[in-house]
Amino acid sequence: MNHQNSQALCYLNKQAFLSDVAKELNRIRRYGHRASFMFIKPLITDGLTDDYEKLLYSAIKKELRDCDSVYIFEKGVYSAILPDTHEGGAEYAALRLKRSLSRQKSIGDQGPVAVQIGLLSAGPESVVNVDSLLKALKRDLERDGKCQAFFEEKKTARAGDKNQILFISHDVKSSIGLEQALEKACKILPLELGYLEALENDKKYAAVLDENWLAVNRAGVEKLQKSGVFKNIFTILVGCGNKVSLQCDLVLPRECDSKFLCYTILKAFNSLREDGTKDNKCLKRYAETLSAISAATHQMNQPLQIILGKMELLLLDLETGSLEPEDIKKVFQEIRRHVLFSADINQKINRLTKI
Repeated sequence: MNHQNSQALCYLNKQAFLSDVAKELNRIRRYGHRASFMFIKPLITDGLTDDYEKLLYSAIKKELRDCDSVYIFEKGVYSAILPDTHEGGAEYAALRLKRSLSRQKSIGDQGPVAVQIGLLSAGPESVVNVDSLLKALKRDLERDGKCQAFFEEKKTARAGDKNQILFISHDVKSSIGLEQALEKACKILPLELGYLEALENDKKYAAVLDENWLAVNRAGVEKLQKSGVFKNIFTILVGCGNKVSLQCDLVLPRECDSKFLCYTILKAFNSLREDGTKDNKCLKRYAETLSAISAATHQMNQPLQIILGKMELLLLDLETGSLEPEDIKKVFQEIRRHVLFSADINQKINRLTKI
C-alpha cells in the first residue's frame, strides 16, 4: 500500500483508508487474493482527546502485523486492512486485539480499554464495492456490541430488581451456579410448586427446569399446566424432558454453558411485557434464531466429514509410501480450505447464540 511506508511518520486517516480499500479490492479482483477489513471502536466513556487517540492508534498497530494498515476512520473509530488474510485469521487477530487492550495496565493515563470490532473478509468469490463494504463493517460492529451485551447488562443491572423473579431447580442451580451473575438482575427462588401457585400480578417470572425435577413433580406440573399458570412464566428447559409433557418456551442442551444460560435468562425477562405477559414476537425470534443455529451446525458437518475423509486417505497413502511431496501439499491445502470454512461457520454460530 502506498501509505504503508509513511505510517511511522503520520496517522492514516479516513481518506487514506477509502483509497487503500479500493486498491485492495482491485487486487482481489485481479489476482484472486483474500483480504480482511476491520472497524475498531474503543469503549471510552471519559472523552477521547487527540493525544489519547494517537496512543490507542499505536497500541492497535502494535498488535497487528507490519503488513497491516491502521487508520483513524473517524472520532472514536479506527479501521484496518489485513491483506492476504482469511476470515478465520481476522477473527483471531480481533480476539488477540481485544484481549491485549483489555489486559494492559495502562494506555497513557487510562486503564485497560474494551473494544468492539466489526470485520469483513473479501475474496474472489465475494468481492464487494467500497460502499457495501463500509455498510457491512458497520453492521458487524453493531453485532459485536450485541455479542458483548451480556457483560454490559450484568454490570449495569440495578441492584435487587424484585419485579423479576427467577425460579430455578436445585440440580441446575448446583451444577451451573447463577447467583453471582444474576443477583442484581432478579430475585432467585427455588423451583417449588408452592411458589408457582402464588404468582403476583405485574411481575415478570422465568423458570429454569430440568427433566429430573419434572419427573418428580409430574402430577403437580400437569395440574398447574391445566390451570394456565405456565402462561405467565417464561420456561427454560435444560435437557430433553421426555418424562413429562410440558410445552416450554425454550429448550437448551443438558451441557449448557453457564454464560449462555445467564444471557438467555436476561433475554427471557426482556421478552416479557411490563404486565408479565409473554411477547410472542420475541418468542418467534428465539425460534428463528435456534432454527438458524440448527441449519448452521448442519452446514458444519460437511467440511468436517471432508476433513476426516482426507485425513484417513492421507494416512493410508502414507503407510504405502506412494505419496509424493507435491501430493501431500495438495491434500493439506484442501484440508486447510475446509478448516477455514468450518471456522467461518463456527463464528456465525457463536454470533447467532448472542443475537
